[in-house]
Parts: sequence; structure tokens; C-alpha cells
Amino acid sequence: MDGPMRGPEVVLTYWRLFSLSFDDICVETERLDKRVESNTLVVTTATSVTISKDTLRLVFPHLDSNKKGLLELRYGSERRSQSDMLTRMLSLLGG
Repeated sequence: MDGPMRGPEVVLTYWRLFSLSFDDICVETERLDKRVESNTLVVTTATSVTISKDTLRLVFPHLDSNKKGLLELRYGSERRSQSDMLTRMLSLLGG
């Protein structure tokens, strides 16, 4: 699945894989922009997910181990990024 893909079937396929891989998915619409010149609708969303032991095992097997480790959490700061997690996730799943 390389390159741009369009259509409801593609969106449903992505969301099916996404929902099977992560727990507690929350997607909130932040903004809608209609671009008349290109006849498109751009939706900006905020997405949060819970990464469980199953997520690590299935989607990120290289991060899953029985070894003890260190986890650093930072509270009180908001970080924003633009990413394409689905393409990477699909490649990990063999899509």
C-alpha cells in the first residue's frame, strides 16, 4: 500500500486495522476546511490511543521484551505532531 489511495474502502481498511491494533481510540475533529478550488474537504483531528501489551506484541514487536526498562513520562506539556502512523503500521503488519 504505497502512494496515495482514495475512497471509502481504503478508509475503512485503515480504520479496521487501526481498531484491531490499538485500544481506547478517541478521535476528535478540531477543524474542517473546504477547498473550493480543488473540491476537497480537509479534516484536522486529534487522536489518542492506548498502547497495550497486545499492541506492542502485534504492531511493535521490536519494542516488546520481557526485560525491565525505564519509562519517562512528562506531564503538563502538550505536544503536537503531524504523522502518518497508518502507513508504518500497515507495513509492520505486512500490508
